[in-house]
Amino acid sequence: MGVVAGPLLAGVGIFAGDVYPAQHGFSTIYFFLLFSSAIIIYSIAILLNKDYENVYALIGIIVAIICYTHVLVPGFGNAAMQKLAVYALVLYSAFQGYKLLKIF
Repeated sequence: MGVVAGPLLAGVGIFAGDVYPAQHGFSTIYFFLLFSSAIIIYSIAILLNKDYENVYALIGIIVAIICYTHVLVPGFGNAAMQKLAVYALVLYSAFQGYKLLKIF
């Protein structure tokens, strides 16, 4: 799911919202849905792995809920919620990267 979300994220940047609103909207919605679903699956795997701390899974679930809320709940599709969802994804990725850096 995360691999499929990558080209969709590129589509968000390639298709500007004011020039190609349909393509931009499609890319945005499906990126958030697929990447959030991948985070949920990854968080479940973290919870099942005893070598990984559960805090990483809990943060992942919170980030996924923020992203799902942005896309699926009416009234939360505004620019402020979009920024919150994107910043949550960036910080989550950095948080996971820090853990992996400590492991390797």
